[in-house]
Amino acid sequence: MEEQSNLSPEQSPKEQSPKCPDNCAPHSFIGLPIDNLIGGPLRAAAEAQQKMVNSINEFLKNGGQQELVNSTKEFLEKIASEEKKG
Repeated sequence: MEEQSNLSPEQSPKEQSPKCPDNCAPHSFIGLPIDNLIGGPLRAAAEAQQKMVNSINEFLKNGGQQELVNSTKEFLEKIASEEKKG
């Protein structure tokens, strides 16, 4: 739900928050390209995740699935033997 304001839309962001001094956080962001500052890292993260998914798919297509099963089995057996030792 959108918050309603008693201030007119013609007022600048500085005028819309009269209780905030000039050096407070909201005023620090006036004029910054927020879309670029946030969008760039988000796009980079999404691209990195897509590359990771592609790598995993390629690994599994090339027989990596059995390798993964074997290494997981070895790891679990190692943990089980260490737990028995105490």
